[in-house]
Amino acid sequence: MFAYWIDGANQVTDNPWVVNMSADKSVTAKFFKTFRNAVGSFRKNVSDDGGECVDYVNYETDIQLSGYAYEWYRNAINAGYYVSSSTPVISSIIVFATQGNMTYGHVGIVTAINGNNITIRDSNWCNPVTCHEVKEHTVDISNYTIAGYIYFTPPN
Repeated sequence: MFAYWIDGANQVTDNPWVVNMSADKSVTAKFFKTFRNAVGSFRKNVSDDGGECVDYVNYETDIQLSGYAYEWYRNAINAGYYVSSSTPVISSIIVFATQGNMTYGHVGIVTAINGNNITIRDSNWCNPVTCHEVKEHTVDISNYTIAGYIYFTPPN
């Protein structure tokens, strides 16, 4: 998806952008990568085996990021995805930083937002019985350190 124009030093988000060709110029269009919006068409059902959280989110979204969950936010920036450090949107991937029992962080797909209460679909949000089951549950994000959100497409 279109991100911005760059003319060497400046990023311009106007699209279309009128360029005055008064001299030699180089103008490049930059694009954000996108991934599959899984909300509304999940491939796995709640209670299915989802494996590790990163494997599950890769499977549902086709984003194909690698690394531990806590690395996904930085890896998404480096790979050219549109991100936000603080604003969740439905269908974005929430990236939890390492904390408490989440020694590798955690990722899930945002399915609903109600203030600080974010409903996510994920796998490997463990309890002793259902560790690798796909779940949809609501978490109060004020109780967690969130590395950021990866958007499936930039907002309009």
